[in-house]
Amino acid sequence: MKQLSGARSPLPSLVLRASDLSPELVATLDRSNVAHPTSKIADSFWTLIEQLHDMLISLDFGSLDGKSQAHRKRSILSGTELLMHRCAALNDYLGVLARTLLTSTSAQKKSQEAQSAKRRLDDQINRLFKMPINFIKHDGFCLSWIEMSLGDLVTHGYMVAGPIGDGVQGPIKFRRSGRDDPEGYSFALTLREVLPAFYLMCATVEDVLGRAGVLPTAGNEKQPATRDARSVLLSETLELLNHLPFRGFPDEHRVRVSVFSLQDGAVVARTSPLRKLPGTFRVRSEIRSVRGGSSYRLPYWSGGDSAP
Repeated sequence: MKQLSGARSPLPSLVLRASDLSPELVATLDRSNVAHPTSKIADSFWTLIEQLHDMLISLDFGSLDGKSQAHRKRSILSGTELLMHRCAALNDYLGVLARTLLTSTSAQKKSQEAQSAKRRLDDQINRLFKMPINFIKHDGFCLSWIEMSLGDLVTHGYMVAGPIGDGVQGPIKFRRSGRDDPEGYSFALTLREVLPAFYLMCATVEDVLGRAGVLPTAGNEKQPATRDARSVLLSETLELLNHLPFRGFPDEHRVRVSVFSLQDGAVVARTSPLRKLPGTFRVRSEIRSVRGGSSYRLPYWSGGDSAP
């Protein structure tokens, strides 16, 4: 088991240590119009918990009719896109935070350390969150529903689809040759990765700020003075994450995902591998509107490259 959060708290350790920033550093943040990490990161965390909770509840389609299911799927895709934006926004904020606090010493080495930390932040969320969002924002891509089924076994997810050249629309995998972009992203993987990515990004910045002497010594953290009303959702959200199927898409086979629990108030996790559906499974995807005369390259399609 690995502890992801700070001691006796579900919040990242960075939040707890940053609560004791020196008055000089707090003034530096104020002059630079950068939000204090204690409030900013804590609010981002509870916002993600609330959104994850809502999305996990929505993935239970129950007895919805076809029209209601279609509406629910669109809502889930919108929530997924917002989730990506929130992860990317936290990534950018943490980069600004590190640069502001490290370069307050006016040392060139500190500026280089801030740039290195930002590169590591980008690497931690690029494949699942930042890369898809950049394609959505700049290149006309969008999220489309995809699911794989074999009997009663179903894996839900989405693909990042858009123009891939020569009048063809399709998953981003076919846009950039030689890259390992996935054809689809299962919720079994994506939703489980949100919290580990959140904690890892915060830990990266905590490490660089701690080594620079910006943060108080680890082990003397104070608990936040206030609680968030959304904290009541945490336990159920972790339980819902753990109840997601351990079956991902083919290119997620054997990827290890987190299984969460709370111990003495802290979030801890162990890992378990995803499996793919056994045998011959059925792939169903929803094709977004395309220009007349265009074609669409289907994901995981073995019978041909495109469909009219």
